[in-house]
Amino acid sequence: MFRTRFIFAMFAVAVAMTSCGSTAEPLLATPTSSTVTTTTKAPSTTAAAAFTTIAPATTATLAPDPEPARPWPSARLHPTFVHEPESGRMLMLSGLSQMGSSVDLREIWALNTADLTWEEIGDTKPLYSIQSFGYDHVLQRVLGYTLTPIGRIYSWDPANGEWNGAAPEGSPESTGNNPRFGVPFTYDVESERTVIFGGGSPWFMYGGTWAYDGATHTWEKMSPANRPSPRGMYAADYDSESDRVILWGGFTGDDENDVQVWAYDYNSDSWEALPNDEGPQQHWERHGMAYIPAIDRILVFSGMLENSPVFDPETWYFDYNTNTWTRVDVTTSPPGLAMYAMAYDPVTEKVYLFGGDKTSKYAGDLSNDLWVFDPVAEDWTMVAGPMG
Repeated sequence: MFRTRFIFAMFAVAVAMTSCGSTAEPLLATPTSSTVTTTTKAPSTTAAAAFTTIAPATTATLAPDPEPARPWPSARLHPTFVHEPESGRMLMLSGLSQMGSSVDLREIWALNTADLTWEEIGDTKPLYSIQSFGYDHVLQRVLGYTLTPIGRIYSWDPANGEWNGAAPEGSPESTGNNPRFGVPFTYDVESERTVIFGGGSPWFMYGGTWAYDGATHTWEKMSPANRPSPRGMYAADYDSESDRVILWGGFTGDDENDVQVWAYDYNSDSWEALPNDEGPQQHWERHGMAYIPAIDRILVFSGMLENSPVFDPETWYFDYNTNTWTRVDVTTSPPGLAMYAMAYDPVTEKVYLFGGDKTSKYAGDLSNDLWVFDPVAEDWTMVAGPMG
């Protein structure tokens, strides 16, 4: 009996194994004798397995890594351009991020005019107030003037990036707490002096002429018999062929509309007033001037009109030798601007302009575009900044 049950069990396992995957399920009967019998039930209706075709995976096309952002100064007001002869680069210093702020942009940027690329190379952190900048060709240093009531002259060495500063002997005096804002530093190459005139605040204007000698670190107060009326925010540059500091425009603090051109000769300590019959008949302020030696003329560009909220984008030449103004009929022009940096580059023999307030007085629409004026083509070209 035991043997029969064992044989039956083994047979059942064999049947189950051979029927795996079949549509018929074996039904094991209860044995009634030693003979093993089986019965088969009807096939089940089990559904065949369903298969889904999977499309081959698509390889995603990866976007190339974005190019790193090119170094570029931010939009600003009141920056200053100086040409640094040793490296042949244009240096742009400092600025304001918005009207009415203190100087909060303290970088020093170097513009390579050969390929129009920028590099940040230093800062102006020792200079805490609105300042003027220039370049002393004897010292081979950038000069910075803090314009505080006790004026300090700082010099910056491009070779090591260090500032050194002290109050020079005989610094220009200030009245009360009125600093000398809006004073361009104009270097007289023949006399080896930096010349300034006037300056001030909306409440008080100065009218003195001063000359700084970098070799002795001293100021000299000049005593010309005639001079411009007190003012600040004017434009000035040095006419090397005529050996004159040329000054035009500026904020006078009153309704005076002085459109004369003023020329200063350090050797004779004299200002010359030149009548203006053909040039702009409303004086500008916060504008730009740049002397171009190749054509012996001064380029003058747009600024604020004292009684108008709009800046007209005008480009002019002024010729000191003939006392003539010529409107330059450019094809392309910067928008009306004020409070920008503008200077001549002797390497490329072109004029470079950066920053400023666009189009309308105190509108807060600042520029970080670079504009280049070519005196051969007598036209402007724009190099748009990252926001341009």
